[in-house]
Amino acid sequence: MPIDFSSRQSDSKNGLLSVLKLSIPYTGEVLNLGVILQDAITHEIRTKTVEDFGKLGKCFQIPDIENVQYAIEMFQKRQISRDTICAGELSPSLIVSEPSKYIITSQNIEEELLNAFSSKVSLAKQLEHKRKINPFSKTKLITTIQQEIKAKKWDKTIKTRKHIPMEFGEEKEISFVSFAGKKPIVATQLVSLYVDFWDTFQNAMLLKYLKDETITDKVIYMPPAAGKTGFADKIRFVREEAEKEDFTLIDAADHNEVLELMKEKADQALLIA
Repeated sequence: MPIDFSSRQSDSKNGLLSVLKLSIPYTGEVLNLGVILQDAITHEIRTKTVEDFGKLGKCFQIPDIENVQYAIEMFQKRQISRDTICAGELSPSLIVSEPSKYIITSQNIEEELLNAFSSKVSLAKQLEHKRKINPFSKTKLITTIQQEIKAKKWDKTIKTRKHIPMEFGEEKEISFVSFAGKKPIVATQLVSLYVDFWDTFQNAMLLKYLKDETITDKVIYMPPAAGKTGFADKIRFVREEAEKEDFTLIDAADHNEVLELMKEKADQALLIA
């Protein structure tokens, strides 16, 4: 018997829609990666996600994009054998939202799926153009320095974006930490003068609350940029605050100055141990 679509526009219960959401580490940005649509009349379920995961990873600086893609593929395989939308957590950063009512107006579910995808997944259009990331943002600077650490083959000693225990009982992210074995030795927070200055400065002040007694040096790294002027007051402020807290302030454009300090201190700690 053919399905009667005549009542679709007046029936608000004729569809269910879930959104596949990814929370990006370090920035907290949430991206809609896909949609899952169920026809409540036929019980048919269809999914659609972004296709170019390689470009997605590069554009949004997602370090484990292969794992994200694998989790989505496993979800799609599992969903095929189910007659309800599999909502919930796929990984710590990837979730399928609880289904919400959706009005299906097209007679073809594939057409409706495309409409829902276009409406909910705006980044699909963004991926058609290379995303411009501010080179002076904290995220971009850390990524650049991380590449330099790997090039030097120091990545076993200096770790980026490490969560370190605080005196108040929580773990907070520190931009760079050098280790002697498993013991943290130097903790460095990066401050961007040009993008989200106050936010990055407040994060730098977390150095006051580090719990590990093995940490011998607390460093604020605030690299300048050629051609950028008008930041004298901010520079003076950070310098004064660093002096009050007995932090080391490094404001050299050359990243090697902070990296060599961190490596040297960690190597010295290994010799003493």
